[in-house]
Amino acid sequence: MIINHNISALNTLNRLNKNNKNTANAMGKLSSGLRINRASDDSAGLAISEKMRAQIRGLEQAQRNIQDGVSLIQTAESGLATIQDPNLLRLRELAIQSVNDTLTDKDRQQIQEEVEQVKNGINEIANTTHFNGINLLNKEKSNPLTIAPTSTLEPIDNVAWQESSIGFSHHSADVIYVNDKYISVGRDSSDDVAIAISSDGVSWTNNSPSISGELESVTYGNGKYVAVGWNGLAVTSMDGVNWTQQTTGTTENLTGVAYGNGKFVAVGTDEVILSSTDGVNWVQENIGALDYFHSIKYENNIFVAGTNNYMWYSTDGVNWTEGDNLGLGSGRGSLTWDGSRFVASLMNGDIAMSDDGMSWTVKSTDIGEITALVLSYGENIALIESNTPSLWISTDDGNTWIKKQTFSTQYQSNFTFENGEILSVGLNGGVLRASVDTYSTPLPNPIIDNHTLNFQVGANSGDAFSVDLTDARTKALSIDDIDLSTRQGAESAIFKIDKAMEKVSSERGKYGAYQNALEHIHNNVSNYELNLTASESRIRDTDIAKQMMILTKNQILSQASQSMLSHVNQQPQQVLQLLR
Repeated sequence: MIINHNISALNTLNRLNKNNKNTANAMGKLSSGLRINRASDDSAGLAISEKMRAQIRGLEQAQRNIQDGVSLIQTAESGLATIQDPNLLRLRELAIQSVNDTLTDKDRQQIQEEVEQVKNGINEIANTTHFNGINLLNKEKSNPLTIAPTSTLEPIDNVAWQESSIGFSHHSADVIYVNDKYISVGRDSSDDVAIAISSDGVSWTNNSPSISGELESVTYGNGKYVAVGWNGLAVTSMDGVNWTQQTTGTTENLTGVAYGNGKFVAVGTDEVILSSTDGVNWVQENIGALDYFHSIKYENNIFVAGTNNYMWYSTDGVNWTEGDNLGLGSGRGSLTWDGSRFVASLMNGDIAMSDDGMSWTVKSTDIGEITALVLSYGENIALIESNTPSLWISTDDGNTWIKKQTFSTQYQSNFTFENGEILSVGLNGGVLRASVDTYSTPLPNPIIDNHTLNFQVGANSGDAFSVDLTDARTKALSIDDIDLSTRQGAESAIFKIDKAMEKVSSERGKYGAYQNALEHIHNNVSNYELNLTASESRIRDTDIAKQMMILTKNQILSQASQSMLSHVNQQPQQVLQLLR
C-alpha cells in the first residue's frame, strides 16, 4: 500500500477530464450548430467546406451581377423602343407624306424642319440612355485590346503582276472564283460561247458548249452557275463543266448578272432587267430606266447597277430606285465590293465610292482615259486603262495615282480577289494575275474595346457573359443625311428609314435574347448555389439530435467520474489502520 501516488485517483481524474472535454465539445457544437468549429474537428472536411463557402458566396454575388445586367439590358432596350416608336415611325410617316406630289417644295421644306427635330430627338435619346454612368446607345466599335499581331494585306505598289493565256484564242469577258475554281466566260473565234475552267488561274481547261453567241457575265448562287450575254443569251450549269442554254424572253444584250436575296438578276441594254429564282425561268422587270446598264453587283443586302449616268439600287432586284448621277458617259464601267464598300470606275477615268450603294462620292484620278477595271482593298486601289492597257495604282484611297505597268492586251473582266489571288481576263484569252501577301504586324497602341460589356455571371474566373452595345445615333442608322425637301430625296429616305427600323428591331431582338439568356443563367446559378449549400451543410453542420445524445452521455459519465473520484480519494486513509 502506498500514499504518494494514488493511481486509481489519477486514472479516475483522467477519465473525468476527458468526459468534461467531450461534454464541452458537444456543447460547443450544439451552441454553434456546426460540426466543424476548428480544424481539429475535421481538417479535411474544413478544407472542403471552406472551398464550398467561397463558391457559394461567389454564386450569391454572381446572381446580383446578373440582375444588374438584366436591368442594364432593359434600359438599353427601352431606349431603342423609344427611338423606334415614335421617332422612326414618325420619320417614315413624313417620308411617305413628302413623296406625294400633292405637296409643293415649300411644304416639303416644312416637313424637313420636323425631320431635323426628330433626328435630334433620336440622337438625344442615344446620347442620354445611361446605366450607372455607362452610355448604352452611342458606342462605336474600336480595336480590341490585344498583344497578338494583326493581319494586313501587302500594299498594292509591292504587288508583281504576271500575264499568261487561257490557252486558246477567244475573247474572255468575265471570271469568278467559286468552289475552289475559276470559271471564265466569253466568245471564241467562231462566234460561239467560250467557257474555261481552272483550279489555280494558271492551267485552264476548255469546257465550251456547242452554243452560238457571246457571254458577258457569270455568277453563282443557290448551287448553280448562271452566265448571260448578247441577244438575251443565258446558260446554266450545276458543276461549271456541263452547260445548258436557257430562254430569257428578250433579244437585248445582257451585260451583267448577280445573285442575291434568293434570285438571279440580269441587266442589259435598253433598260432591260430580268429576274429568276432558278436561272431557267426569267421575268422581265420594267423600271423605266431609259438607259444602258453596264454592270450589276449584290453585296451588303442590296443590288447596285450602273447605267450610262446613274447608279440604281434595289433590295429585291424587282423594285429599283434611281440613285446618284455620277456622269459615267458612254462605254463600259466596272463595279466591285471590297468588303466594306462599293467602288466603281467611271468612264472619264474617275472613281466613285459608296458604303450603302445609294449615296456615292466621286474622286478624280486625272488619268484621263477610259478605265475598265477596278480593284480595291483597304486604301489600295487599282485601275486599268482599256484603250492603252496600263495599270494605275493608289495606296492612299484614291487621292494620288501612279502609273505602274503596261500590258500587252486589254483586260476587261472585273478583278476576282480570293485567297490572296487577284485575277482578270481579257482579249485573246489573256490572263492577268498577281498574288497579295498577308503581313502580321503588332498594334502599336492597342485600344480597349468599349463596345462590349462583360458580366461576371459565375463564381470562377472566365464565367463571363458578353453584351455588344449599340450605336443608335442617326449616323449609325444611316439616316443622318435624309432630306425630304425633294421627292427623290423622300423616296431614298423611305428605303433608308426601313433599313434603320430593321436595324433597331434587330438590336431590340438581340437585347431580348441577352435578357432571356441571363435569366436562364440566373436560374442555373441559383440551383447551383442551392445544391452546393446543401453539400456544404452536410459537411459543416452538426446533427443536433446526435450531439444531444453525446452531451447527455458525457454529462452522465462526468457525474460518475466525480463520484468515483471521491471514493478513490479515500483509499490512502486505509494506511492509517497500519499506523495505529
